[in-house]
Amino acid sequence: GEGEEAEAPVDPLAEILGGYHLLIPSVDCAPLKWNCLVLENTTDRLWLFLRRVKEYYRRQAIMQLHKMVGSMDMLGNPMGLFTSLGTGVSDFFFEPIAGLTRGPAEFALGVVKGSASLLQNTVHGTLNSASKLSRSLGKGVARLSFDDQWLRDRRREQSKGD
Repeated sequence: GEGEEAEAPVDPLAEILGGYHLLIPSVDCAPLKWNCLVLENTTDRLWLFLRRVKEYYRRQAIMQLHKMVGSMDMLGNPMGLFTSLGTGVSDFFFEPIAGLTRGPAEFALGVVKGSASLLQNTVHGTLNSASKLSRSLGKGVARLSFDDQWLRDRRREQSKGD
């Protein structure tokens, strides 16, 4: 009715796992690549076929575990930071070189574009990582309060801003 406070949206993962879902880190834009599995003329029993498929993709996941760990928000997403920095440094060198092949004016434009990219990607990568790291630290410190009502109120307030 009127005057009643709207309930916060239900988080299904939180409902299933209780407070343990907070221990599962958020992974942001992990550059995972999955190869397909090709099985030709297979006459295996279903259980053997399913075991082969499961084992194949489990190995693929294990081979890419470092990418997932490097993309964890909990760690400030170092993979994202290095990707941004790498793009900036690459542009800093390649934009002027590309301009140099076309003439002095294009070289000067390349220096400006490369420098701007380096600055932009350095600032973006650094602030993005710092933001993710501080958010993770804030969540961890909040859990230490052991005040379930305050945590619910905090989640509700944060969901309004998203």
